[in-house]
Amino acid sequence: MARAVYRVPADDVFIDAGLTIPDGYASAIVGALFTNKGDEPVECVPARGLCLIDSDDGIHLSAPAEVETHPGFRDGMVRPEETIAGHAFYLIPKELGVRGVQWRDGGEKLTWMR
Repeated sequence: MARAVYRVPADDVFIDAGLTIPDGYASAIVGALFTNKGDEPVECVPARGLCLIDSDDGIHLSAPAEVETHPGFRDGMVRPEETIAGHAFYLIPKELGVRGVQWRDGGEKLTWMR
């Protein structure tokens, strides 16, 4: 089971963390929860598969940012019924909006659209 929420723009969070946003871009933060509902531990690397979908259907990978107030995901095994949570950060052109978030793991896809 997975849930995701996003915030655009999130420029204040980036600036408060001492990060710079390039001219012409806006920042976004995606917060997500992943719960292992199976009977076996699973390897989970949420940050590597979490993408932002813009209003032109473009796919954006996360930006290499660390923000203390919005911790990232931990990688590794997720035990049955365990939930992991974290945040990923994105930069998108200012003129575009966000349509949704997608997590891809091999052939599997979960998509959340607004």
